[in-house]
Amino acid sequence: MNMGWNASLATGINAIDSEHFDFLRRMNALLNNRDGCDSVASALHMLTFLEHHVLHHFVEEEEQMVLHDYPAMLVHRDEHVRLVDSVLNARCDLELHNNRLEVIILSNRLLASGLLEHLNTLDRSFAQFLRPAPFQSQWDCV
Repeated sequence: MNMGWNASLATGINAIDSEHFDFLRRMNALLNNRDGCDSVASALHMLTFLEHHVLHHFVEEEEQMVLHDYPAMLVHRDEHVRLVDSVLNARCDLELHNNRLEVIILSNRLLASGLLEHLNTLDRSFAQFLRPAPFQSQWDCV
């Protein structure tokens, strides 16, 4: 799955939109083999990025959902919990396999696919809830 940024993903909350934009750029590079993951160190760096994204970004999103009284928050939060578990389990699997490069790259790609699917469905729904009418995002020009 390759996905580009468009206005339907924009929440109008700059911090979230900025992180989504950066996330899409990185995940598309990862899935298209342009991520430079040719060493254990660089592949682990990508996994660390994914961990940070799910552990910190999801908290920000959920705070905004509470603030805006988002009716689908519980479903969205359940998906966040599932994705956090997936990322943390990937880290454990890598340690069990002694951080073999091919295992790290496969884990990263599987996680990226799941996270992109999440962005394309649940995050898009949240953005549409916040911004029901199309609008010009600052990220559309990038």
